[in-house]
Amino acid sequence: MLEKMRTHSRNWLISFLFGIIIVVFAINFGPGFDQLNQTGCVRNAGNAATVNGEPISRQLFMMRWQNYLQARQIPPQFIQALDLKGRLIGEMIDVLLLSQAARRYGVQIADEEVQQQIIESPEFQNNDKIFDPERFRRLVSYYGLTTEQYQEQRRQLLQADRMRAVLTAGVQVSDDEVLQRYKENNDKAKIAFLSLPATGIKLDVKVSEQDIDAFVKDSGNEEKLKKLYDSRKSSYERKVRVSHILVKTDPARANDAAYIAEKRKKIDDIREKVLKAPNDFAKLAREQSDDPTRANGGDLGFINQVMMVPPFTKASFALKQIGEISPVVLTNFGYHVIKLTGEQPERTLADMKLKRELARELVETERNQNATMILAKQFLAEAQKGARFEDIAKRYQKQDAPKKDATSQPTSVASRPASQTPYYAQLVGKVVVKSPAAFTRFPDNVPDIGSIEESKSLVHAAFSMKPQELLNQPLVIKDKIFLVQLRKRIDPNMKEYEKEKEQLRERMLNRKKSLLVQTWLENMRKSADIFKNKTILSYGPNLN
Repeated sequence: MLEKMRTHSRNWLISFLFGIIIVVFAINFGPGFDQLNQTGCVRNAGNAATVNGEPISRQLFMMRWQNYLQARQIPPQFIQALDLKGRLIGEMIDVLLLSQAARRYGVQIADEEVQQQIIESPEFQNNDKIFDPERFRRLVSYYGLTTEQYQEQRRQLLQADRMRAVLTAGVQVSDDEVLQRYKENNDKAKIAFLSLPATGIKLDVKVSEQDIDAFVKDSGNEEKLKKLYDSRKSSYERKVRVSHILVKTDPARANDAAYIAEKRKKIDDIREKVLKAPNDFAKLAREQSDDPTRANGGDLGFINQVMMVPPFTKASFALKQIGEISPVVLTNFGYHVIKLTGEQPERTLADMKLKRELARELVETERNQNATMILAKQFLAEAQKGARFEDIAKRYQKQDAPKKDATSQPTSVASRPASQTPYYAQLVGKVVVKSPAAFTRFPDNVPDIGSIEESKSLVHAAFSMKPQELLNQPLVIKDKIFLVQLRKRIDPNMKEYEKEKEQLRERMLNRKKSLLVQTWLENMRKSADIFKNKTILSYGPNLN
């Protein structure tokens, strides 16, 4: 009896709240409201997007956008950088595509179900988590949404959920799939590696002028030369050497007309003296400049386009003749007079001298890398014959010079000191052996090596070898060469598997469903007629 009374009471409450919603809709979103909206009291700047002719209104998008920002508390610097408006409209377009498909399948959502969802929406509830009609009225009317628009948005969300359920109804994850994934996630490899630099060292390689000629003449090397040039382009741009005299101003007195006039007169007087006696510039700088460079006669040395504040840079690079004096320049430091004292012209690849300099560097680098790779292969051959990585690397540790023995005989190659091994001086301390922590098949990174993107080849190799096996070739990862040995494989803990398998199954099932829906949406977007309003989706000064 008590349970029946509770059920009856709950049903009565829901019916009562439905009644409130209907009344609120009728009062606040009836014909009068729509007329108000259409007369311009609520500005309508068009739709945010349309999908197959069906609109996503500006008002609905802005409501979702404000809720999106408030719910996530996103730092302002990321809003435009991540194009969060673009992401949000993309989500809304996907919902509409799913909703349209659901309607084609005959999926219907009852008004009562829409109203139930409105009642249960936290944004329309008071502090006691009870539906608040006034709060509902305020929030919805704030964005200028009509009854039909808001209800339709809720209905579309429910239809989209139903369509996802239709698309993923037959998706399952078998026991074998769960076990396989658990093993992949928990099967670990423990490796050891020997590394040596692939770049950044100079070995005993020789490059002749004939080698440079051949490299420059080979059209296949043009792209290499351009890439190296572009990586250092700023260092080849025009530079100017300037001296300056500064009359400093206090920013706090920017509105003090008498103060500013006094400073301006002082710099004008200095410039007039400089124009009459250009050779006295350094002397005047030492006597009258407010900048620390006065000790050097105002000399700033060579500057590029980004070293100084923009007004100073613009004035400096506008000077063309050595000895030329600039007009008075105002920056946030004060008033300047600038003198051009030197110039380094821009260098381009049309400059054959520069091209040959770059070519020499590229040829030397390539030969250094080749020589280092040859040495790495020699190390690998030794390891394949039984030498330990640690013993190979030991030859390149810094060692005290051996004491001379008057009775000693010349040593054989095999027994020479470490300092006589190939490229000892260049590689001492740089041949390293490590045994990082064990890692899985899908790590975020490999300890002591790098991210998974950088070390993907090494991970693949580690799980394709047998314990104690050596990888049959050196690997180049970033700027190092690696010799790799699998020390051992660590099997998954099957007791833990029994505890975790159902949670893993659920994650895999959700992932599989999500991928299926995303694939379906990608195909739907290709054939859909989609328009996005760039004006509404752009970012204003306040990122709104």
